[in-house]
Amino acid sequence: MEIVKKCEWCHKTFIGQMVTARFCSSKCCDQAYRYKRNQLTQLVYELSKAITPCEQSSVSNHHVLTNIEGAMRITGKAKPTIYANARKGIIPHYKRGNKLYFYEDELYQWIEGGRQNCYGINSEEMLKEIRQGIHHLPSSNR
Repeated sequence: MEIVKKCEWCHKTFIGQMVTARFCSSKCCDQAYRYKRNQLTQLVYELSKAITPCEQSSVSNHHVLTNIEGAMRITGKAKPTIYANARKGIIPHYKRGNKLYFYEDELYQWIEGGRQNCYGINSEEMLKEIRQGIHHLPSSNR
C-alpha cells in the first residue's frame, strides 16, 4: 500500500515509507528543524528581553520602608515576636522614637540568608555579653 503525503517543508507530494512521515527527504527535514530552532531561539531571546525589565523593577520596588504590620506580613511572625527579635538584634530594623521601621528587601534577604547577627557580633562577643548578664547569688545565700 502506497502512502501519498505532502512534505511539510517544500509542499511536494511524495510516497511515504511510514504513516508518520512528514518530509520528502532528509534535506527538507534538516531545513525545517533549523528553521524551527531559529524561531524558538528568537522567541526565547525576545522573552528574556521582556522579562528582564520587569525583574529589575520588582527588585528595586522592594526597597520600600514599612512598619511592624508590613514586617508581620512578610515574615509571617506575630507582633511580639518581631519586637523581641528587633530588641535582640536578630531582625534588621531601624528605630525612630517609639516606632520600628523595616525595609522590605532587607527582610527578604534576612529570610533567605538565615541572617542571625545584624550588628556584626561574633559568637565570642555574644557569649561574653550573655555571661555578663548572668547574676549569681552570693555564696552565703545559696
